[in-house]
Amino acid sequence: MHDLSFVMQRIAAGDRVYFSYDYYGKVWITLSRGRIFKRKTEVRLPPEEIARVKDVLRARRQGKH
Repeated sequence: MHDLSFVMQRIAAGDRVYFSYDYYGKVWITLSRGRIFKRKTEVRLPPEEIARVKDVLRARRQGKH
């Protein structure tokens, strides 16, 4: 089972992050790495943990590592 620490480690390692919704409204995080051999991992987290992931990504985009 994947959790928030796994997602944060993968973000720190440089994985690309995509958010998507399923039919029932649950949010899924897709982590992809590699340019030649694409590897994808899909993770579903509770809403409060997804908010933390989005905060980290927002800070990273603004240059506030």
